[in-house]
Amino acid sequence: MLKIFTGIIILVIYVGSMKGDTLGKQYLINPVTSPISIDGYLEDWKDIQPIDISSGDNLRIIVPTAWRETEDDLNAKIYLAFDKNNLYFACRVKDNIHNNQWDGFNIWQGDCIQFAFDTLVNAKENTSYDEDDCEYGLALLNGNKSYLTCYHKNKERAKGKNIKYAGRRNEEKKETVYELMIPWESLKPFDMNSCPLIGFSCIIMDNDGNGLEKGLELTPGIAGNKRPSQFAKLAFSQYDQKNTNKERGYFPPQGTELCSLSSQTPVFSFPFAFISDSEPKNVRFCFEIEKDGKNIFSQEKEIKLIKGLNNISFEYKADPLLLPGNLHLAVKINAKLLTEKDINLINDTSALKNLSLIEQDMEALRKLLSTAEEKKISLPYQKSRLTLLEDFYDYIKLELSREKIMQDYALRPMSNQDRCKMLKRAEENIKYLLDTGRKTITETEELLKSPEKALQVPAYDPRKITIKNGNFYVGTQPLVLIGACTGFGEFRFFKFDKMSSHEEIVKATMERIDTDSRYGFNLSDYGRSTPEEARAYIAKAAEHGSASSIIGMVKLMDKGLTTPCEIDKRLREKEIIVKENVPIYTKDAALLSLKIAGEISLAFKRCACPVCTEKYRVWLEKKYGTIDNLNKRWESDCASFNNINIPELNKQFPYPPLFDYSSYMQDITTDYYKSVKAIFKKESNKPVQSYQQVWRLFCQVDKVVSLNFEDLVDEVFNEIIGFDGSMFFEDEEYAYGWNAISEILSYDYYKSLKPGRPLWQGEFHIIKDADPSYYSYDYIYACLWQSVLHGVRAIQIWQWSHGDFAHVVANNICTRAETLDAAARASLDLRRLAPYITDFPQAKSPIAIFWPSPSIYSNDYYIPMLKKCYEGSFFVGFPVRFITEKRIKQLSEYKILAIPHVRRISNDSLTQILEWVKNGGYLFVTGPEALSQDNYGKKRDTSDFLKDGIHSFGKGKISFFKKPYDNIKITDFFNEFVKIFKDLNIKRDIEVLEKDGSLPWAVETREVESDEGKIVYILNLSKNTKSLQLKSGHKLMTITNLIKNQPFSENFIIKPMEILLLKITDTH
Repeated sequence: MLKIFTGIIILVIYVGSMKGDTLGKQYLINPVTSPISIDGYLEDWKDIQPIDISSGDNLRIIVPTAWRETEDDLNAKIYLAFDKNNLYFACRVKDNIHNNQWDGFNIWQGDCIQFAFDTLVNAKENTSYDEDDCEYGLALLNGNKSYLTCYHKNKERAKGKNIKYAGRRNEEKKETVYELMIPWESLKPFDMNSCPLIGFSCIIMDNDGNGLEKGLELTPGIAGNKRPSQFAKLAFSQYDQKNTNKERGYFPPQGTELCSLSSQTPVFSFPFAFISDSEPKNVRFCFEIEKDGKNIFSQEKEIKLIKGLNNISFEYKADPLLLPGNLHLAVKINAKLLTEKDINLINDTSALKNLSLIEQDMEALRKLLSTAEEKKISLPYQKSRLTLLEDFYDYIKLELSREKIMQDYALRPMSNQDRCKMLKRAEENIKYLLDTGRKTITETEELLKSPEKALQVPAYDPRKITIKNGNFYVGTQPLVLIGACTGFGEFRFFKFDKMSSHEEIVKATMERIDTDSRYGFNLSDYGRSTPEEARAYIAKAAEHGSASSIIGMVKLMDKGLTTPCEIDKRLREKEIIVKENVPIYTKDAALLSLKIAGEISLAFKRCACPVCTEKYRVWLEKKYGTIDNLNKRWESDCASFNNINIPELNKQFPYPPLFDYSSYMQDITTDYYKSVKAIFKKESNKPVQSYQQVWRLFCQVDKVVSLNFEDLVDEVFNEIIGFDGSMFFEDEEYAYGWNAISEILSYDYYKSLKPGRPLWQGEFHIIKDADPSYYSYDYIYACLWQSVLHGVRAIQIWQWSHGDFAHVVANNICTRAETLDAAARASLDLRRLAPYITDFPQAKSPIAIFWPSPSIYSNDYYIPMLKKCYEGSFFVGFPVRFITEKRIKQLSEYKILAIPHVRRISNDSLTQILEWVKNGGYLFVTGPEALSQDNYGKKRDTSDFLKDGIHSFGKGKISFFKKPYDNIKITDFFNEFVKIFKDLNIKRDIEVLEKDGSLPWAVETREVESDEGKIVYILNLSKNTKSLQLKSGHKLMTITNLIKNQPFSENFIIKPMEILLLKITDTH
């Protein structure tokens, strides 16, 4: 039996963070004396009072048409307890259908529970997660496997180490149990001894097979917008039974710094939270502040404590003459000292002093560049650095004087927390600017003495750009297009801390076009402007040699999820809007591309209305001709096509109808966008592109059936292939947590489909929205380079950040001097070296990975194994290509084919693959159910060609790993590919090797031939500095580091995230 303690009064002081007169929902959590077993059973919880979240007030409707018939459809109770080491959480869910077929960060799409903590209870109204907040997701996959995800801005915390969890489903009772133990260590900076109060909420997601429709939530704040200020407050009863002091006081771990500006009189607020489980009583509090041993403030208040949580606050109007400095806070209760704490008050004195030094550097650099101009010496890199100094000098001055901040399109006063963040970011930027400014001055002085060493970036006329062989060209000059801060045509919040007038927005945008061009960026986007404004911006950008696009064109994009029965109506609406707007947008030749669709895998949702059902029946009849043919394929006994309905979208439904429904959804999506494209083409000959999110390449329409982008690329978006994506650092295996495998895989997939078409990354989330984490120069620089080396020819860096564009809370690339400098340098280098990198995406490869539509539709393990396989092949030194069933005849171009955990494949494709093996191909297959079914799920015997291990098959070989998904690591793929390449004697002319002659893990290398010699690209993604060598069967004559324009050695050291582009000549 678990013994539970009760009975304390707790005082918590929050510095400048809590607002309002109420703390919302409040729960007192009691301790247990022995650990709770995490096994999916709730016997250990019988003495814990649950919190019922089954009422209508807790019901969260996600899809407007969804409803809950009875509480048996969905109800839940949650349990919370703790001991000195852990927080325990359990949930009992009554749900008539349990459905979750997703893993990874997609588990939210099915039945699961998500819960989150505001560990310092410091969330401000209408703000998202910050550094101390964390969110977890726990799902029971396929009814038996538990899966946990964790989100935290600190990547170490996001690993969720030492957390125990379990899930269990009782199908007879229609009950699902989730149970979890979180060590207090994982909830830092929460500290029970400092502040026994934490913000908490949870939501139970419900997907009965028609998509995520509803949920039950303790409070709002998780689903939709992340709003930790709306969380409930958990107060923890005293754990130590021996402590007889019933009145204890706590200062929280946060709030050790208060920030003020020298130009303002600061007012600091000190709210208290009282946690009491005793009867109401009056208590007199005295709040005192000392500085240098002298009392500078004292205030008394008497309040009547109620059982539960209470709050009250003191305000202190500080004397600016006393700042900065250390303050001593003390709280007394009934004249007895309760608790005390030291606070450090900081202000902008140091920042303002250092800004004057930056001003001196700017003036010195201006004079040097003026001298260079007089001597007709072009110094684009040094001009970019001067722009950085000038831009951030103005920006920091603006931030230091700001009184209000724009967030979620609303103005609010800056809080102390905002000011502390702002001043910290200002000091980081100033430090970088001082260091960079001094180096640039020295560099410029040297270049004035030796102007021949200055690196030059070619200029071009954006109105003469053409597309050829997967690249942009002006004449014979290949181009790479990079845009940063001029995305989406809105600079509403960059210069102003008020709601800007329309004229101010236009003026700020024009100014930003000038600024970005001086940085070295050469791409802009103005889709969130009116057509007339966009034309003016496009013309302005063209004056600076910058191309333009219309990507975020809200008026012309689809409005969101719809149903097949709405297609005709939507097309009529589209035609009217296009006629009104597109001719105005597209009159200038400097406009390169129009985005006509966004996130297209969300275009259509399941609808079983009579119109949609009839459309589906007509499609089936056209495909099969007779009902007998359909019955044979489906192994069904339908009397006629009129008896067929839209299938239920869950994976318990028979597979053949799901596969046909997937194909039907693909066809109507492709046909719809063909019609949309035709509407645009009537008004403009500009190339059109979609904006499919990279991660949606691996997701599913209506959460069950996947959308195959191959037809869309072939038939609609076949001029420029556009998408958005991200390169967030979340993977502990690589330098800076590099985690871009899905992104790079997508690039290579699209280049496999259309090698002659450029990729356009219109929303490059190189920094997470509002993420305060440190992003290094090397990381930003390498991410841009890596994207371009894999075929991306236009990049618009995402930095919009939900309406707080330029404020420090946005944390985007334009608020960080180091990251913007890295992006500008990458833009200049990529433009300068474009002739050397144009051939990398089209380089021939000996290896391809099989990409079959049936397995994407249905196989839970194919996508994660595809990624593992790709990642394992990524470091063998050659490009990786993809073969689809539609392109199976291209198999003759490859020597190796990898098929990772593919269960379903058509008979025709399998026949062609085996014939290719008989003629000398090498087939590498993994998975216990590999190739065991045709594309409609009919089983086949594979024993005559699949045998565990390696065996000959005709003139070729088949290597078969029968291991299940969990038993195959990424390095297993890598090691196997190394063996296969060695067996087939496949190696590059110039190899990049470890000192012992082995192939380095986590080092990406590629090689192409040029008129000037071999061009070798090397990127060290490992966390360690590596000592490597260049090895060739021929003598290497000269090696040049093209990025630095310096000689290079055969033996070299490469730092983590360092990129090399080498030009090598040999005696071959």
